[in-house]
Amino acid sequence: MVSSLLLVLVLGGVEADGVTPRVCGVKALFSSLTVLGVHCELTEVERRLQPGGGADRLSLADLRRTAESFGACPLVVRMSTVDELTRGAVVHMDSRAGHFLTFLGFEEGDLVLTDAPIPPVRVDRNYFMQHWTGHALVFFGSDRERTEYRSRLTIREWLYWGALLWPIVALSIVCWCRWRR
Repeated sequence: MVSSLLLVLVLGGVEADGVTPRVCGVKALFSSLTVLGVHCELTEVERRLQPGGGADRLSLADLRRTAESFGACPLVVRMSTVDELTRGAVVHMDSRAGHFLTFLGFEEGDLVLTDAPIPPVRVDRNYFMQHWTGHALVFFGSDRERTEYRSRLTIREWLYWGALLWPIVALSIVCWCRWRR
């Protein structure tokens, strides 16, 4: 497995000297774009990646806008499971004020993550789930794939709320019918 010190570094438990809140977002997005085969330079990613609202911290929305400026097709999502993460996704970890890592894939059930310039490490799925906020920036091959994925999310939401609300609607109809008599 991985040493405890390295896990602390990877999951944002230790802050290196000179690290600003923007650095992890810049490096995570650069790593993701590189993994996806998008030609870019770290300095160009840093130049384009500006926090919204004048803050000095980055959001996934800031990373999404910058990724789109390089021609990528990203989408910010909230997931309850890691199974839908795609190679190159930027995941948001819950450490201090947040931390971004790049997801590289699965290896023997563990997640492979990188916190550039630290080499990729394997992290236990359960340990990851304890520290992940569930938010991620996932990438698609085309705008059409992104739109189809977004549509599937909408259908799932309707099915979820429908399953919760149908008993209430059915009970309301029964009450209304009895009241009408």
